[in-house]
Amino acid sequence: MRAAVVEEYGAPLALRDVPTPDVGADDVLVRVEAAGVCATDLKVIAGGLGADPGRLPLIPGHEITVRVPSDHLLALPPSLTFVDAAPLLCAGLTVYAGFKNASLRKGQRVAILGIGGLGHLAIPIARALGADVAAVTTSDDKAATARRLGASVVAGGANTGEALRAMGGVDVVLNTAPPRRELPFEGRQPGARPPAQKSGALQGGPDAVSAGAVPPVRGPRSTQPGSTLGAGRALVSPCSGPARGIS
Repeated sequence: MRAAVVEEYGAPLALRDVPTPDVGADDVLVRVEAAGVCATDLKVIAGGLGADPGRLPLIPGHEITVRVPSDHLLALPPSLTFVDAAPLLCAGLTVYAGFKNASLRKGQRVAILGIGGLGHLAIPIARALGADVAAVTTSDDKAATARRLGASVVAGGANTGEALRAMGGVDVVLNTAPPRRELPFEGRQPGARPPAQKSGALQGGPDAVSAGAVPPVRGPRSTQPGSTLGAGRALVSPCSGPARGIS
């Protein structure tokens, strides 16, 4: 079988023909149709999660869509290709779980902090859930991507809260920005809608979660639910429902 292989940490992947794995009594052999590239995969390739030469060569990847027997699969809707679906199984699930934990509802507005691997998927998922989306970014390129995906764009910086208030405020903030980066909110900005000063959903890995990034929703009625990943059962909704809005 063909595989992209890590032969040396920090070096480009090598496309190789490798033996088909042997399977045991408790194993299942699957045919991978598509694999997304997660930030965790990039860390593995670079050796950022431990550069043990004894693990090489290795084949990275966990955002995969495969062909398996029908009693073991999650059926994809016709509107999703294998390539489209693969990133939903990690990054898509992560942001979707954040929206569900924050009880995002149709007609509400969500501010998405950071339009990277997580944030760019969060925009169409939030829109498919019926929410209005304000994308917060300091990058012109990512601002263009956010607009193409149907979001309004707010520049990150000291005046972000005021800009959100001018739009009518937000009900939920989804933070995907690393805390070491300059955060788009400084202090307690008046960006949340007073009647719904409610939820800041913190998403991403250990390096990407910071409670200090969501002061616009702090207040007597605010909550800050969060998780680094979603539950497996939550895959059903982003793959069969809201994800149909992703093209």
